[in-house]
Amino acid sequence: MLGLPAPSAAYCFAEVRAREAAARAGARLVPRISDHRPEDGRARADGLLGAGAQGLLVAPGRRAPGGRDRYGVWIAGLPVPAVLLEGRATPGRASDGLDRVSSDHLDGVVLAVRHLVGPGHRSRCRSPPSGTTSSSPW
Repeated sequence: MLGLPAPSAAYCFAEVRAREAAARAGARLVPRISDHRPEDGRARADGLLGAGAQGLLVAPGRRAPGGRDRYGVWIAGLPVPAVLLEGRATPGRASDGLDRVSSDHLDGVVLAVRHLVGPGHRSRCRSPPSGTTSSSPW
């Protein structure tokens, strides 16, 4: 079993893809949502570990509990393999040594612009401020 403690149900699309990948590898993915309450993320992870999770895909909320550095130390100290999802690393800090994956938002914007401009669309659109994520309000 792989656990997915996530801040929001907005990870649903990624969860579906992750479930498919886990199933192909002979594993089961179990999500637990913390509703963007930083203090609940660790509790959800602890519950997944107690239920027998052999690995965690950790998706932090907008605010890491105890700050980003302490959160990285916590993840690095988990008793099972863990991968940080959509998290940024700080060189020289605990997060720098974590296995992690993140979306390439710049590449996504380029593809979106090409898709819209290709058929001749010329209207303006609004883009989110730098540093926001797909789950950030903007």
